[in-house]
Amino acid sequence: MQAVYLYGLKHELKSIKTIIISIVFIGLSFLIAKYSGSLSIILDSNGSSPAIQLMFLCYAFMGFLFSSILFGGIISKEVETETLRYITPYLSRRKIYTAKYLITITYFLLVILLALIVVFSVRGVIVVPWRDLLSIIVFFLYIESVIIMVSTISKNERTATLVGIVLSLLFPAIFTIAYFRDNIFLDVIDWLLPYRYLEGENSWELLILLLLACAAFYVGMVIFERKEI
Repeated sequence: MQAVYLYGLKHELKSIKTIIISIVFIGLSFLIAKYSGSLSIILDSNGSSPAIQLMFLCYAFMGFLFSSILFGGIISKEVETETLRYITPYLSRRKIYTAKYLITITYFLLVILLALIVVFSVRGVIVVPWRDLLSIIVFFLYIESVIIMVSTISKNERTATLVGIVLSLLFPAIFTIAYFRDNIFLDVIDWLLPYRYLEGENSWELLILLLLACAAFYVGMVIFERKEI
């Protein structure tokens, strides 16, 4: 599994799409750090940093779209090209699926680390906003579990990417409507989406999002185990 993970991570990090999107993320962190002087980087009473929280909120709303573009074909492309047939005799499907998932998570962890370094360098202050960090990490655990599940279900990379992009636009739209409208059905759906948990006052609510991420990961793995490759 380690070989699949390291090879896949190296391949993804060297792609042109990854480099361009990484520049966008890091550039955004620089702009927020440089030109949001009204937002303090110092932790407030809730253990959050207003400047870093804004950056992570931007990352959240951009992350789903960019993740779909980057990793929409992480499973579907290799099924389509029959590359996985050369791996499955030597490695279980569960380990392959887990390695692919870890690749997506590692990428965003690296982006978050680099973004924080940029913010700290520009502001000249180092803080550890644990609440914000935990929220964005669990957010991406959820997003990547959905992306890789969609990639597993889809017949090809184009379909997986398209479905991911549609979901990346649909999810925040539903969240926005649910925020402004009092509707029981929308409220229930809102609990299944990741955005409400980013600014939740109760940290324990992140456990719900983590369970949702685990559920999506498990469903995707079961589908992958039964998928003809």
